[in-house]
Amino acid sequence: MLIVSSDKNKILKEKGDMIVNICMFFTVLVLHFATVYTIRNGMQMSKFALFHSEEFTNPKAAFALGLLITIINLSCEVANMLTTLS
Repeated sequence: MLIVSSDKNKILKEKGDMIVNICMFFTVLVLHFATVYTIRNGMQMSKFALFHSEEFTNPKAAFALGLLITIINLSCEVANMLTTLS
């Protein structure tokens, strides 16, 4: 529940429900563990494409895919932390 003032809808105080905070904590924790695994997977994919380029018909695409997986999941993790902390 938010308590706001009448002056331009400024937030004065935030009273969080304990059940909602507990659910949010576990949801953020599960998302964090899922993204850590996916980021590690993307980094390993890029590393494999870099060191074993002869096994690919297009090693640049394989490296780019691993890099994109890593960058996208890192940005999701940062957005999740910023949203949770604010």
